[in-house]
Amino acid sequence: MTCRPTPAAETFDDLMAAKGWALFPGLLAAGQVSDLSADCDRVYDICRAVQQTNGVAANMEGTAHHVAGYGGPLDDFLHGFPLTDWVDRFFGASGSFSTTARRSIRRGSTPIPPGPTATCAPSPAAIACP
Repeated sequence: MTCRPTPAAETFDDLMAAKGWALFPGLLAAGQVSDLSADCDRVYDICRAVQQTNGVAANMEGTAHHVAGYGGPLDDFLHGFPLTDWVDRFFGASGSFSTTARRSIRRGSTPIPPGPTATCAPSPAAIACP
């Protein structure tokens, strides 16, 4: 893996304005990427079962919404989110969505059980399940 430095603040601003994204190479160790990938598969299986139980699985293959709150590497990543300052910079305020989301993750919190109005696990911020 080629490790490039984190972009300067001005470069970040330019990239976000021009492309809508910026790279932060080397931010995650290979082992962490592997753990996150495996956890994505685990959480997808949980979300997929909820979609099927609630009758909303049609055309949703490969989609998992509201994946926070199941414990594991994804929640750990969100709780210690390493790009909070950059997201806050982009949205122009400290205490933005990323900070709120990161603080609201509760490791091992119980997902919303499948039911007529619950199609997902607890969301990471004020965006809640229907």
